[in-house]
Amino acid sequence: MKMIDKKKLNLIERRMLHNEITIIKDLKHKYIAKYLEVTETRTHVNVIMEKTPDGNLLSFLLSKCEKDLRFPENDVVHIAFMMLKALEYLHSRGIVHRDIKPENILIELDPQKRHIAILRLADFGLSTVIEPGKKLSDACGSPAYVAPEVIKRHEYAQEIDLWSLGVMLFYL
Repeated sequence: MKMIDKKKLNLIERRMLHNEITIIKDLKHKYIAKYLEVTETRTHVNVIMEKTPDGNLLSFLLSKCEKDLRFPENDVVHIAFMMLKALEYLHSRGIVHRDIKPENILIELDPQKRHIAILRLADFGLSTVIEPGKKLSDACGSPAYVAPEVIKRHEYAQEIDLWSLGVMLFYL
C-alpha cells in the first residue's frame, strides 16, 4: 500500500496524484501492476496494489550482481519482451509513462528464486495521457534514463518510454 500524506503535497503534486489515480484505475494488463483500490481520508490517500513480495528489478539486480557480475542475455530478452508488451498496451491507450527505470518495475520470481517469472510496470506518478498527434514538452523523469528530447525540452510523445527502456536494457 502506498500511503500519501495530503498535507505534504504542494499543488503540483496534488495534480500529479489525481492524474496518477485517474490513469491507474482503468489499467488491466498482466505486465502492469494491479491497483486494487484507492481510498481517501481527511489526511491521506491510500493506493492499494497487488502484493509483490519479491521487490523491484533494481533490488533484484543489485543482489544478483553481488553473486555474479553477469546478467544472462536470455533474462534481458525476457525483460524486454514483458516491458515492450506493457508499453504497447499503455501507448495504445495514449498513455506515456515517463519514468521507466528498474525501481518502477516490480518482479515476481519463480518458486526456486532462480530467475524472474514476471515483471509488472508500476509508479504512474509522472504518467500522462496525450491525444493522438499531440506532443508534450515538460521535463520530467529520472536523469539516467530520460530521453534527449526531454532534457532539451523539445516536443515528445510515447517514444521517450522506448528510449528509457533501451537505456535500462543496455545497463542490463
